[in-house]
Amino acid sequence: MALSPKDTVHFTIADIAVAIPSRDEHIRILKRFGRPKDLARAELLRALCHGAPTDHR
Repeated sequence: MALSPKDTVHFTIADIAVAIPSRDEHIRILKRFGRPKDLARAELLRALCHGAPTDHR
């Protein structure tokens, strides 16, 4: 499965340009993997970004 982020955020660190997936894109990618640990991470990231409460048991 090839992944090509559609939306990226660009940073320059020590004169090196770095592109990483945006938060929403990162969530989309994690959901696409579909593994329980990826789905849990996507939910935590979504809650962090959008302020929705989650159950952290």
